[in-house]
Amino acid sequence: MFRTIINLESKFFNLLFIAIILTLFITSKSIAQTCCWRDIGSEILFPYSKDSKVYIDMGCMGTDCGWNEVFMSKEYGGGSYLKCPKIDIIESEPVIPLPIQPKLDYKFSGRYTITGDGSSPRGYTVILNVDLIDLAHGAKVKSAKSTWTCVPKETGYCSKVRMQESIKLSKTFMPLDKLIYDYERIPETVKIELEKDSILAGEKMKITLKNIVDANSKPSQPWQRILVKAEKGKILNGESLEDFKVFRVGNGIVEIEYQAPDICKNDVETLIIMNSCHIKPDLPAMPEREIARKKFNIFCVEGKIITSCRPLYDVTLFALNWENDCGYTGEVVYENPSIINFRLKPSKDPCYYEVVQKESSPLKYEYVFTPADRDICSKMTQTYEGNFRLKNAVVNFRKNSQRPFSFEIDNKYKASTVAETLGAPPIVIQNENDWSGLTGGEWPLINGYRSPVPEVFETYIIFGGDGMGGIGYYVELQINEKEVQSLRERCLKKK
Repeated sequence: MFRTIINLESKFFNLLFIAIILTLFITSKSIAQTCCWRDIGSEILFPYSKDSKVYIDMGCMGTDCGWNEVFMSKEYGGGSYLKCPKIDIIESEPVIPLPIQPKLDYKFSGRYTITGDGSSPRGYTVILNVDLIDLAHGAKVKSAKSTWTCVPKETGYCSKVRMQESIKLSKTFMPLDKLIYDYERIPETVKIELEKDSILAGEKMKITLKNIVDANSKPSQPWQRILVKAEKGKILNGESLEDFKVFRVGNGIVEIEYQAPDICKNDVETLIIMNSCHIKPDLPAMPEREIARKKFNIFCVEGKIITSCRPLYDVTLFALNWENDCGYTGEVVYENPSIINFRLKPSKDPCYYEVVQKESSPLKYEYVFTPADRDICSKMTQTYEGNFRLKNAVVNFRKNSQRPFSFEIDNKYKASTVAETLGAPPIVIQNENDWSGLTGGEWPLINGYRSPVPEVFETYIIFGGDGMGGIGYYVELQINEKEVQSLRERCLKKK
């Protein structure tokens, strides 16, 4: 029996401990608030001359008519008890003038309206209307009204009643910090949605911010501003402010245009969202507190396709079936291979990548074809410039894990052949072709892999006879095989 009681007590304390921890956790999440500073002033009009009877009976001093007492006194929960936002009550006519009068954020604007002459039995009927005004946006935060009657039984009696009623009405604006916080609804949390889970280096994407709410999960005011910063890439839209871009909350959905850094490097991007305490539109929205952070991968695997020309049989280019045996040989005078730079663009399928062409350079060369007998055969000099582009290029490990790289290459070129025969003027043959299919295939992603056999892709009509001749070209792949292996493993993990 005694042991059972001990066990029950132990379980009770364990449950109590868990309950306390959960309460602290839940509370800590619910009170994540940004506590700014707000300057508030008052202008409560008592529009009666100081020598009038009504002023003598209940008149008040200063522009606030004693209205600020509740908000400045700890007795009523004011002063240092107003913590979020922190409130500074600014006196319009301070005893000791401030060097620089602060620009108010909010203002109590009120007015006394008094009817009657104070004579018994009706006395005075007093109405006090007060509005708390957001000066930055010209909006009323809250309005309150109080009506009472007073018969001046003795000197200062109605003044005392007026003060009591003023305090009673001002208490309806308390707690003032909560009233203002609930009105401003400063952004405290935001949901970040990425158009893509990972992004290719240099690529752009849309990032959407949603559910921009305060600590009570209420939508933030449309005029509230948030600041966005990307640690690696760039935010392309928004108002610039140092390292940040500034956006207004608006309807609660903010669309951001992001671009990853162009340098080809596998990296991790961090997007940081900050709120701001500055609510005045004419002041910059300085960052206050981080309210959201999102990491995503910057992805980059790049490669090159190099197209270069070669003689078919070392320096012996070809032998034409001429009526005369010219015995042609070929010599490379100048050659600049074509280079197509490309990157792999990820998709939602971890096994599939679009191949995106980046910069490319043309294939240029000059070949001289020299006959053995210059007396009866022409010497030919050919210059060529060809541009190449990728088409329908993808990497699909799911379709073919051994040869995942499928592509086509189009070619557009200009060529000029000069035929020179002794004792005769040279003949120039121009040839050009618009974009047309050249080659393609399904390749393994192996560095240095190239088309196994050089292909012939030029035709010549040469003065002095007809013949077919050609220039062999190689297409070669350059890629980082270690990065390719990481892609293959990524595909296998997701299958």
